[in-house]
Amino acid sequence: MKKTISAVIITMNEEENIRACLEGIKWTDEIVIVDSFSSDRTLEICRGYTNKIFQREMSGFGEQKQFAIEKAASDWILSIDADEVVTKELKGEIKGVLKEETEYNGFKIFRKNIYLGRPIRYCGWYVPIIRLFKRGKGRFNEKKVHEEIFVDGNVGLLKGEIMHNTYKNISHHLEKIDSFTTYDADELIKKGVVLKPSNCLWYFVFKPMVRFFQKFVLQKGIFEGIHGLILSINAAMVVFINYVKLWEKQQKNKKDY
Repeated sequence: MKKTISAVIITMNEEENIRACLEGIKWTDEIVIVDSFSSDRTLEICRGYTNKIFQREMSGFGEQKQFAIEKAASDWILSIDADEVVTKELKGEIKGVLKEETEYNGFKIFRKNIYLGRPIRYCGWYVPIIRLFKRGKGRFNEKKVHEEIFVDGNVGLLKGEIMHNTYKNISHHLEKIDSFTTYDADELIKKGVVLKPSNCLWYFVFKPMVRFFQKFVLQKGIFEGIHGLILSINAAMVVFINYVKLWEKQQKNKKDY
């Protein structure tokens, strides 16, 4: 018997992207939107595709997306971001999964990231991630950023892709880095990382250098040319800013006592 599928999306001021995203999933049985009180036309556009819309303050990506999947009612869940589009090939594959019994409780899907006008294959930007899973068999962790889905049981791989329109320009990328590194610093606090004079050189200098080497050399960012260089430098900068923000938070906490 054919199974049903819910597409779940979290949104916040995504009027530029959300229509293309929704057009790519309007074939699903249900679309669930969890919005973080958008101030643009996001909700107006979403109401043209679904009435299952919830508003909730954003405290972290993992928690917000878990809330969204808990509102879904179908047999399968497709988790997709507002700036992503399901390709026709992937749509066909997913429909095939819904028609037949499968040994898998979830599926990984490749995401083709478009950065500054071109798709990126290296720098660790083209890897399969779990996005499709049986309801009740998958869940998000509670990480505030870089959240992941964990599935009970076997996980398969689909050939179709999700198209991801990442950042509009460098300024948009830097804006997102500022937002995400604040969450990253909170995660470091949870892990119990403490900065002190004896380890600052490692965290502020060597760890960013290691990240650059990982992205540009080990993950072959060099083959992306200037795009790979920009992405690798930005990745190193993210590591640096993570620990600077951690240091800032720890200095503030000292003053509070």
